[in-house]
Amino acid sequence: EHKIDLEIIKPLVGNFFVIHSKDDSSIPYKQGVEIAKDLNAELLTFKNRNHFSKPKNASVILKVLKKELKF
Repeated sequence: EHKIDLEIIKPLVGNFFVIHSKDDSSIPYKQGVEIAKDLNAELLTFKNRNHFSKPKNASVILKVLKKELKF
């Protein structure tokens, strides 16, 4: 079970998407799948991106945000 209080988060946002890498060393991929399901969110799955905390992933995150938020 994840420690995020989804009932607090849900009313704050219209649509959710979860960005997760299968090799995430901080949060198991299975947990990302569960969070996406609990939020009724689109799950955007990547490989070899770890926890997206490295600077090399900034361009990937920006590209996803531009696409998903349509700007």
